[in-house]
Amino acid sequence: MYKINSGFRWSLTASADSQVFLLPVNQQDIDFVLSGGLDEQEKVALTCREKQFANLIANFLIIGVLLASSVVLFGGISYLLNQGSGLAEYHIFREISTELRSPITIVAAALSGNAQGIIQLGILLLIATPIIRVIISGLTFLVRGEFVYIIITSLVISSLTYSLFGAYY
Repeated sequence: MYKINSGFRWSLTASADSQVFLLPVNQQDIDFVLSGGLDEQEKVALTCREKQFANLIANFLIIGVLLASSVVLFGGISYLLNQGSGLAEYHIFREISTELRSPITIVAAALSGNAQGIIQLGILLLIATPIIRVIISGLTFLVRGEFVYIIITSLVISSLTYSLFGAYY
């Protein structure tokens, strides 16, 4: 460990009696590590696949957020055009209508032109974007055969599903 002295100089606080443990390894393992592990074609292919996956996820998140934001903006403009001239009554609490409480009725209200339904649909799209990202990651891990990450992704999906639909049941 290092600690800072009053003169802002670094000094070593660990003891010098440290022991080093050596683990026996095979010559093949040493050659594998020294050679870089993978040959150049495998490294390039792996790097290209990882870059494609990262670009797919990044583009999906960007498109999802932009789409949700534009839907909310359109719904907000529509709401202001239709009901923006009214006087706001902040001292009265008005409950949200029953048609805007479930995803199916939100979509139906948005398709019928309800401005509040359009805003709610944009918020649903914003919530759905990272959930679909986790699903895409899980499918990618399934194709690659990375079972540890499949289990982790499944746990995340089940947690998200429970948090979204647990309130209804």
